[in-house]
Amino acid sequence: MVANAATYYVALNGNNANAGFLQNPWRTIDYAADRVSPGDTVIVGPGHYGETVTPNVSGTSGRPITFYGAKLATNTAWSISGRNYIRVVGFVVDRAGGQDCISLSNCNYIEIWDSIFRGCTRQSIGQDTGGKGSIGNNCIFSGNYFIGGAESRFFQIRGTNNLVEYNIGDSQNEDFIYWFGQGNIIRNNYAFNPNRNSAGHVDFFQTGDDSGVGNNFTTVEYNLYIDSDIPASHHHFSNIENAGSTSFSHTLLRRNVSHQNGTYVHNIFNNVINTYLVHETYVGANRLAGQASANYGIWIQNRNARIFNSIAWNLWGDNVATPEVWVLDGTGAAHDYNLGFDPDRSVTFVGAFGAEANSLKNVNPGFVDYANDLFYPAASSRCIGAAGALTQTVGTGSGRTFSVSDAGFFRGDVLSLDQYGGQLIVGDTITVGSDVVVIERIVGNDITVSTDFSWVDGDRVYWGNDITPDIGAYPYTSGGFDFNVDIVSHSDGQAVSGPQVIEARVNNTNAVRHIVFFVDGLPVAADNASPYTFLLDDAALSLAKQQSIEARAYSLYPSKRLTASDTVRLNADSATRPAPPANLRIIGSD
Repeated sequence: MVANAATYYVALNGNNANAGFLQNPWRTIDYAADRVSPGDTVIVGPGHYGETVTPNVSGTSGRPITFYGAKLATNTAWSISGRNYIRVVGFVVDRAGGQDCISLSNCNYIEIWDSIFRGCTRQSIGQDTGGKGSIGNNCIFSGNYFIGGAESRFFQIRGTNNLVEYNIGDSQNEDFIYWFGQGNIIRNNYAFNPNRNSAGHVDFFQTGDDSGVGNNFTTVEYNLYIDSDIPASHHHFSNIENAGSTSFSHTLLRRNVSHQNGTYVHNIFNNVINTYLVHETYVGANRLAGQASANYGIWIQNRNARIFNSIAWNLWGDNVATPEVWVLDGTGAAHDYNLGFDPDRSVTFVGAFGAEANSLKNVNPGFVDYANDLFYPAASSRCIGAAGALTQTVGTGSGRTFSVSDAGFFRGDVLSLDQYGGQLIVGDTITVGSDVVVIERIVGNDITVSTDFSWVDGDRVYWGNDITPDIGAYPYTSGGFDFNVDIVSHSDGQAVSGPQVIEARVNNTNAVRHIVFFVDGLPVAADNASPYTFLLDDAALSLAKQQSIEARAYSLYPSKRLTASDTVRLNADSATRPAPPANLRIIGSD
């Protein structure tokens, strides 16, 4: 909702000679895309629009240009080049055998929300269509649904500080995501049922050499990749290779769940340094008959690998009685407080995992319900309280900035991703000694937090607010991970006047990352702390007479159910609608 912005309409029965308003809409989306101004919204009516949309106008900070299809409008493709601050919300994009559903070339602050993609032969959303000189920064790709076909991947991300979250990938043909760049975040996506007939690499994510932007400080967390037992010789949760001299450092994987890989879970090699695997849950790898003698599920060739607080359930072949679990060929590796288990027999662990002093070996993690993919610990699980600290402080002091021996386990705030008040990305909560603090910034091994506190040399540092953490992707909680949300400040159909504070509550805040508020289908605000609120400006309501307000809660942990929502409709109080101007004249015939 932007002041002094216009709303235009497109419909199948429209005409591009019209003014583009509700009663006289335009006919094509592309015509509208060339005639809007920053802050404007284009609402597209139901139906199939056989066109590729190529916007020639950019929005600005705080005034994006928005296209809204309510999941009822279908078009062929979007090709956006050199434009910024554009939102595409609620479209069905059916490429019908063409290459990219949405191609982005040198575009920043692009947002793709709540759309459905199918029918492409390359990537559904690609930021690389201009070649290695093409990048996209500070973009958001959220809540989309991808239906696999002949595509090579659902996403190709290339740039800085992009956010890929809460997307669903169904029947992928190759990779869910292929990425390059700096500071990208890939979280809370759900991929399942990959194409069993694919002849390509079928990985959740893959990356390689890119001399243009490199690969540094990527965070991959809280993703769920399941039911993926397919006969593919290249089938991993990740396949990461740096075949050139490009900088490739600090890949952080946290609280991901991968179930049933045909081959290794991770294949990480060739000049990739500082790989962190923290609180991961890997269930079943090397499931192909040809992998029956494979004695490890993770292979990292490179320097400074870190594996802590993670579960390895049967990551080796069926014929293996002495599994290594993971092979860490590079120097500087550190690993401990993990769990290894074979559901069929007791095994003798050797190699890196076998040497871990504090890890649990031949211990059942006690999943709540393995058969239904509920890979979180039951109350009797020995994972509870068995994880360790990730690093420790260096030196004694007080204030907001301190040093640790290894800050690579954590992530600071992404200040440049400032859409929605910067509430979508916040710094990690960590526990230093007994103090719980929130990270604002990380430079090398120096961490700056949001509040003053004191520390002593050697204080243990944990991710989260628990000094007795649990092994695996899920912490134990008696309340489980289901959640619901209710708008408590207003009732459906309520008549209101003046600005309104909309408040929503969830019944299980520990399971929720944040709430995004939508007005008439469009995201307008986010809040990541209870009570979840936003201020609704009544200007648009007084004109529209009714608006739909949705509070959508987003799961914090890996889940098949990514969101829950509640919606109310608010009506403008007729007694307080704006009076007509005093100089208004009504002209008519007597």
